[in-house]
Amino acid sequence: MTPDVAILSRLPDRDLRREGLFVTEGRLVTERALRSGWPMELVACVPPWQEHFAPLTAGRCPLTVLPEADMAHLAGFAFHRGVLGAGRRKPLHTPATVAAGARLLVGLPEVNTVENLGAVCRSASALGADGVLLGSRAGDPLSRRAIRSSAGSVFTLPLTEPADLADALRGLRQDRWRIVGAVADARGQDLHAYRPAARTVVLFGNEAAGLAADALALCDDLVTIPMARDMDSLNLAVAAGVVLFVLAQSMRLGHGPPPTGMVGNATVP
Repeated sequence: MTPDVAILSRLPDRDLRREGLFVTEGRLVTERALRSGWPMELVACVPPWQEHFAPLTAGRCPLTVLPEADMAHLAGFAFHRGVLGAGRRKPLHTPATVAAGARLLVGLPEVNTVENLGAVCRSASALGADGVLLGSRAGDPLSRRAIRSSAGSVFTLPLTEPADLADALRGLRQDRWRIVGAVADARGQDLHAYRPAARTVVLFGNEAAGLAADALALCDDLVTIPMARDMDSLNLAVAAGVVLFVLAQSMRLGHGPPPTGMVGNATVP
């Protein structure tokens, strides 16, 4: 096995965060990582994708072409859709750089199911949010499953993981941000009737318990999605999409470029 291909070996058994790596699965996500400017180490693909990825990887990283059986054997799983990429992690933004020029931010104090974490990032990116603040109890946004469920949006949506999310939120409040918690009960105002502030952070709790008491204590307002029939809540990723859509529409957010001076999770010098 050549040293470059070894970076993709035995993926389910490795701690990629500790190694400072991330891995992309499939054409779309790998393409987005390449176009985002994140440092890529290698792309491996099956022969039908060679012509597509050759110009994308030229001057960026090696491209290795392998038979499909060899790809699955190398990675240790079959869900690669014919393309795998490996890249080098880099520091995320600071809360100040994420907030600069932003109007709508998402806070995830402890969403530790990485598929949900990635799906919320996908919704945040698609619906006009300017960035995501992650708590110390949140999952890894650059894990394989988070990247996959985010559809690669984690490479372009500004992310920050402050040492103390509560302190970061208190700092935003002092800078006239309003903190809104999404809840699944009568404590929250009807989302459709809520009018967000000009600069709003919306917090989402985890799938099992919602927002913990310490996160709720930071909130200025609580909102809820009215439920029909006998259902009391939605899946977290679905609920986040609904809340972000309604808030973004109320704030009349556009879908233009990120705040000045920022490209994905890198700050432009």
